[in-house]
Amino acid sequence: MPHTVRGRWFDDLAIGDSFSDRMTVTEAHFLAGCALYKDYNPVHTDDEFARGTRFGRRILHGATTTGLMIGLIGETFHGTAIAMAESSSKYTAPVFCGDTLTYRWTVQALTAKPRIRAGLVDLDGECHNQKGEKVAAATCRMLIRSRESAPPHEG
Repeated sequence: MPHTVRGRWFDDLAIGDSFSDRMTVTEAHFLAGCALYKDYNPVHTDDEFARGTRFGRRILHGATTTGLMIGLIGETFHGTAIAMAESSSKYTAPVFCGDTLTYRWTVQALTAKPRIRAGLVDLDGECHNQKGEKVAAATCRMLIRSRESAPPHEG
């Protein structure tokens, strides 16, 4: 069954374009991180242990914070993304259960790849909690389809 392309095409992007979303972190995010990364470190799983740390309570896996951010990229380029070529993340403050995270990605560079009917999109991302504190920064390079690569019913 064919899927519907609802993502943005490389040709429709401009430097400075941005997209954002937000989500409240729940216990489910903590459990998913533990299972996905096989990281059951007590700073993520044990309230009593975490109270004795510098954070004072359990913190979310950094990779889960990045995963929430990258999920927005997947949604923005739904059906037009070919591949993630590279990414990096830096965590600047802890994320706790109940925090509401707002994340924004901004297009920094566009490199057309006409031979493969696509282009590379360089993105910078930031994530802030409900207090306005930056909790993460990230970069990402995506390979995104050009409109000319789409069958007539998709473009």
